Amino acid sequence: MPLAPETLLCRSVVPSRECVSSRDAGWTSLLLDLHTGATSHDAYTSIATPDLRIGVSVSGRYACDVVINGRWRHDAHDPGTVCLHRTGEPTRYRFPKPDTADYRLALIYLPVDLLDEGREHIRRAVARRARRH
Repeated sequence: MPLAPETLLCRSVVPSRECVSSRDAGWTSLLLDLHTGATSHDAYTSIATPDLRIGVSVSGRYACDVVINGRWRHDAHDPGTVCLHRTGEPTRYRFPKPDTADYRLALIYLPVDLLDEGREHIRRAVARRARRH
């Protein structure tokens, strides 16, 4: 299941000082971009992708503002905070000056086809089990 071409562009818009990516290790079934710190506190727009995007706060404390229904929403993030991001549409974000300059944020991208294949695999397994009983 390849990632959508748009997904491979996503790291270029996140204003991080450093990004280590699974793509550099040749991973193809999922993508993990690990961002450290911010180079800008200005708003930016994410790239729309059909792939599922999950954000996980890895270390440090920081805030992320996001536009939802036309209004900015402020969220505080500590290690372990998990966010499910919107798919299929661009979203406005900004990172205010953080409590910890070297915070780390992992963005994990899963191809939507991989999830569909998993759902179908489970459906077939349940159907087989039901026929046995």
